[in-house]
Amino acid sequence: MSLALAIEDWLTEERTKMKKLALIILGCLLVGATAFASPLCAPDTYATYATAGFSCTIGGLLFDNFSLSSTGNPPGVAVPAVSIAVTPIATPGNEGLQFSAGWLVAGTNAMNSDSLIQFRVSSVSG
Repeated sequence: MSLALAIEDWLTEERTKMKKLALIILGCLLVGATAFASPLCAPDTYATYATAGFSCTIGGLLFDNFSLSSTGNPPGVAVPAVSIAVTPIATPGNEGLQFSAGWLVAGTNAMNSDSLIQFRVSSVSG
């Protein structure tokens, strides 16, 4: 076996190893990117959505940074986050979130309830 043939065999083996390594690295990157992707928005309570760091997607939109400020007079009539239902709307071109709760305050005029729902919406594509 000549030196040139031995070098050629060695180079072929090294190229094969490099291709396998490149495929493994690519696979790891794809799995890692998927692990950091936000889940699809699902029906739940606002308490789940308002959890620190929570985010979800509908179509090409990312929803995050949820917060709630709920007040009432008397204090017992304020609607808590666990009582607000969140329903994703996935209609193409009209994606969004629907919020529903028992915001009706019955009784004297001195009773009231306010809920300020805030969140950020951004494009997934940037």
